[in-house]
Amino acid sequence: MLSVNKVQTGPSFKSLQNCKAIKMIPNITCACCGQKVINPESADKAWAAVTKPISSVLKKGDFNQWKDFPKIMAVLKSFSERFAGASLDRIIATSDNYLELRDAVFSDVTELGIKDSREPDPHMIAKKQIYYLQNASRNSLRSSSVVMERFEIFKDKLHGCKKEIFEQFQIYAKKYPRKSLSEIINMDDIYKFHAMKNILQRAESREKLDYHFSNIKEMILQKRPELSEKTDELKEQALEIYAHGNDTQMHLAKMKKLYEEVLKENGIENLKWKVFDELEKIPKTFTTVDSFMVYAKKHNFSDGAIISSLITPSMSSYEHIIPKSAEGEDKYSNGLVLCRECNQNRASIPYSEYIDYHPEMAFNTQKQINMISEFILAGKLPPEFDFYPVKTAKTLYYHSGGKICINVEPYCKKALEKSIKKLNEKSEELNIAKTSRDSSIKKKLNLQNEIKNVEQDIEDLNDKVKTLISETKYEQVLQTSIESYLKKRE
Repeated sequence: MLSVNKVQTGPSFKSLQNCKAIKMIPNITCACCGQKVINPESADKAWAAVTKPISSVLKKGDFNQWKDFPKIMAVLKSFSERFAGASLDRIIATSDNYLELRDAVFSDVTELGIKDSREPDPHMIAKKQIYYLQNASRNSLRSSSVVMERFEIFKDKLHGCKKEIFEQFQIYAKKYPRKSLSEIINMDDIYKFHAMKNILQRAESREKLDYHFSNIKEMILQKRPELSEKTDELKEQALEIYAHGNDTQMHLAKMKKLYEEVLKENGIENLKWKVFDELEKIPKTFTTVDSFMVYAKKHNFSDGAIISSLITPSMSSYEHIIPKSAEGEDKYSNGLVLCRECNQNRASIPYSEYIDYHPEMAFNTQKQINMISEFILAGKLPPEFDFYPVKTAKTLYYHSGGKICINVEPYCKKALEKSIKKLNEKSEELNIAKTSRDSSIKKKLNLQNEIKNVEQDIEDLNDKVKTLISETKYEQVLQTSIESYLKKRE
């Protein structure tokens, strides 16, 4: 997503003066799951290369949502005439073009009174509209072979089965290189193949669920036969947890807690580890390559929606440690980089609770802070980030109830060494600058004195010149008068 305040092409760490600069660090890892995230800049470049020209998108009608936005449509038509073979992403990668679109969007948003219940700021509403325009332009992509080749660089950063789905599309792209991704998923043979496999896989997953929950029920009933109804109720509650969202670790932790409480209440805590073992064996999710293909076909996914579904969860995002809903501020000491999937899964859960579901986060957060610290020490982030590691570590410690304790001592020592060295260098530069300044001031004073003397000389000479002129004129008048008198005498 491009910033409404962007005036340069590409993200320069030193020019990107906001707290979200950390998500632009190349190869930074998610502070939660520890996987490498996809940099927004590289993703924008990939979209720019595979999205069809803006002229084609306009003809297809993908911008019809904005037909009542006169300035936006005028700019889009102007772009299509001036840059006929370029995509919208490629066009607005140039600052002047981006600013032209931004001004048109903001003007229409203001004049048409566009409102957003979650975002009262018209600048932010305009920013969202630009994001929506980009997404609309990405509905139509080039051929599958071009798309899969361009997005290949992101494959190893995809989450869960999305990498398998990506690889399946790569296979289809080789078989049908000229077809688009949306055309491929709508082919009858492909749909029927995946639909049948999906039915079988879901049936198998349900059998596994029933099998493991039956084992748990049997274990409990052997100890406490009267808990038959309770075990059925527990199963329904566990399945309810299982069915919502995609954070499998959190779901497993919640199911374990659910059973642990009941086992403790009924004095059969010794079954806990056997029950936990069965819970860990249940299928983690119903989502597979085949379920994705069926879902995409059923919901008429566009080319852009297919790729977005695969790469968006792995995109870098700025995570507020203290959520905005809990009055968390948008500042340096309240931010981490999370992949969008982890960010979405965490939502507004306090870290004191969330860390219980993701104990690996303590290690992964330390790893990320270390990486950010290296960028700070290398001078690749704005000076405001110098205090980021210490302040963020403090925020994490208090907000997690002491469960996330980041060691920033190595950074502090290196930062101190760097600061001492820099202070010595700056002190020398300061002394040189002071000496040069004092010398210049002295020269200026001397010159001023000389100028004053010269000015006085000039003033004296002027007076002398005036006197001499007066005396000369007097002598001339005197001579003329005498000569005239003598002529008259003759």
